Amino acid sequence: MLEQQALQAMMNPHFVFNVMNSIQHYINTKDTFSQ
Repeated sequence: MLEQQALQAMMNPHFVFNVMNSIQHYINTKDTFSQ
């Protein structure tokens, strides 16, 4: 499963960008709510 995702990530840089964006957004939202 993880190997398949890693393979997909190598084939699709846009997918990696989306994941990073989602994580960043989650962190930002969490920080806003915690204050």
